[in-house]
Amino acid sequence: MKKLIHSLCAFLTKQFQVIRKISYHTIAQCNNIIANTFVIVTILLFAVQLDAQWKQLEVGPPGQVWSLGKMGNFIFAGTVAGIYRSTDQGKSWTNMASYFGKCFAVKGTQIFAGTQYNGIVCSADSGKTWQMTDTSLHREIDAIAFEGNYIFAGGGAVMLRSSDDGSSWETIQNGLQYGQTTVTGMVVTEGKILASTFAGVVVSTDDGDNWSTLVGTGQANQVTNCVAVIDSTVLVGWAGGIIRSPDDGRSWYDPQGYIKTATIFSIAGDSLRIYAGTTDGVHVSTDDGVTWIPVNNGLPGEQGWYLTKNEMNLFAADGDFGVYASSDSGFSWAQTSQGISGWTGEYLAGNESNIFATISSPTGGSQLLYHSTDNGNSWIQDTSLHGTWIQSITVTDSYVYAITNSGIFASSDNGDNWSAINGGIMDTVYPVSLAESNSNLIVATQEPGILFLSSDNGISWINVGKNLPRMGPLAAADNYLFAGNEGDWTSSNDGIYQSTDNGLNWSLINDTLINISSIAMSGSSIIAARYVPPFPVGSPLPPPSGVFLSKDNGETWKTLMTGLPINPHVNSLTIHGKNIFVVLSGAYGNYSGPIYSSNLDGQPWTPIGQGLPIAAIYSVFANDSSVFVGSDVGIWRVPISDVTAIREPKGSVLPDSYKLEQNYPNPFNPTTIIKYSLPQESKVTLRIYDILGRKIETLVNKHQLAGIHIVEFNGSHLASGIYFYRIQAGNFIDTKKLVLIK
Repeated sequence: MKKLIHSLCAFLTKQFQVIRKISYHTIAQCNNIIANTFVIVTILLFAVQLDAQWKQLEVGPPGQVWSLGKMGNFIFAGTVAGIYRSTDQGKSWTNMASYFGKCFAVKGTQIFAGTQYNGIVCSADSGKTWQMTDTSLHREIDAIAFEGNYIFAGGGAVMLRSSDDGSSWETIQNGLQYGQTTVTGMVVTEGKILASTFAGVVVSTDDGDNWSTLVGTGQANQVTNCVAVIDSTVLVGWAGGIIRSPDDGRSWYDPQGYIKTATIFSIAGDSLRIYAGTTDGVHVSTDDGVTWIPVNNGLPGEQGWYLTKNEMNLFAADGDFGVYASSDSGFSWAQTSQGISGWTGEYLAGNESNIFATISSPTGGSQLLYHSTDNGNSWIQDTSLHGTWIQSITVTDSYVYAITNSGIFASSDNGDNWSAINGGIMDTVYPVSLAESNSNLIVATQEPGILFLSSDNGISWINVGKNLPRMGPLAAADNYLFAGNEGDWTSSNDGIYQSTDNGLNWSLINDTLINISSIAMSGSSIIAARYVPPFPVGSPLPPPSGVFLSKDNGETWKTLMTGLPINPHVNSLTIHGKNIFVVLSGAYGNYSGPIYSSNLDGQPWTPIGQGLPIAAIYSVFANDSSVFVGSDVGIWRVPISDVTAIREPKGSVLPDSYKLEQNYPNPFNPTTIIKYSLPQESKVTLRIYDILGRKIETLVNKHQLAGIHIVEFNGSHLASGIYFYRIQAGNFIDTKKLVLIK
């Protein structure tokens, strides 16, 4: 399901650019829906303070680049994984911020970026650090322009103007027709603001107070993707090529040449050469846009959608393969994407600094396996398993095992060579997990009654699960083996099973912890997570989902839920030493993330995803020095000390001030955690209000001792929307927003 959802989202993202060829009425409606959805989903995610220093690792091919910009000798690339900067003409890139950059514009010593989710962000130090100009502007921005003291911005079906460097914004739409508030590009020339929109090109001569349609020809009333003014010529890109006007829009002409068959996304250049980035590659004109020729030598797939140019090079962003540069006016190209990573990180496994990672392409059509022996600082692609789809990896002291859609493979040389270990009866089953217990291999399959054991590293197998239900996750430590049942909570033999003889014999040790989705061990401690899938109306009521801990090899169990949402589905789980890390999925697995940290002492769960891009997380791995996650935007790493030090004060250590934290997760469905600090005993009231200021619910109304307090809010009885939570403790009052999505 995860791969299907990811593939569909990636496909729709890419097709959204090409689909602009259809009528603007249809696209404008789609855009309104998409924009409204993203506004609700992403509002306020910026508000969490960055504590953990997550770093994106360079694993695999470059990711999709959706915008390019320049400031002096610096080049910027906007990707789903964040804003990248190059200081050496594109030879190498560094991720500078986690914002999804959609466009760039320079004003004096500042560079501005329009983002997918966070409005406009700005850097005053050449792109080293970025911050939101208006923390309430949570919408997609696809175009930015400057005129006098004003900043103009458009995107997500709105045209905006700011007179205070972006600190606040007003909507401007006087004279704009249906579809013209969906802006795709903006440019300022001789006191006029031109904007390409989903319904032609519009112009304002009075700083945006009033707008009129600039282009009156039939084709220009359709979706336009970009607008540029070079010398005195206005050029507009759309799904049918380029139209040009040499007289400020009074008359328009179709250019000649091959470019008429392409969809144009960007235009750049100077009086000598004008370049167009299109679905058919890069085209150049040397006669002011009258005639065009393609210049695609070295561009894969002839895609060069987004362009920028400085004195030394021309740069093109390819939809799938990163950034390319040309030093000869576009007649030859070379990839310059070192450091830009964006393939989906699917599965992580390792043994301390020896780490394996599977990644898949943005469209979900292919998968690659990579291996690092230096804690993720460098990676080598493993090509020997190419053509198989890897479901999971198990790393032991002597071997690496990969479960794939073609069976199980083993490597004794850290992935340099692999051999199939599917002999005999293993050829007829589909394995789902593997564990090693001393010299035995144990494999769970999709079928009940089929659990295989091999004592000769896969040469031969025996069935040791004839009386067992269908098993899923496996975990081993010392002489113990544990298997989690993936049943339907109605069978009498569901639960957690244990083996004390390396997998030969099994016994049911707990018949209440059923439908186990994840399990992990550290010494005698076990963490098990239960997930309840959708169930038919009228069927027996299932037990709640949750995370459970045993510190005595499974004899006794307790819940480990403080700080987690109600009924969490754990998508990935790992233990390292005393530290526990879990990645959660949404209801019925319809999204992934966020990530939480706890420990075997039962410490309340703490979210540790601050600093990661807004993206789904699928897997987690930890070693002595670091925590790694695989996400929709690649592999990320953080020092383990950063995320295990975020803990509640204990003993006599008390907060030194009142503080109300941002709720987490946010947006939420239907539960979220609200945390606040009291430096002294106080009368506390904590209430929920709707957007009109009406009180919805009182969560706390009593005296509380000094310390850090955690309250869970369940919004299952409320409609989706924006709400507020307000605390009063003594003379301290604070209010924050939260978003419920159902």
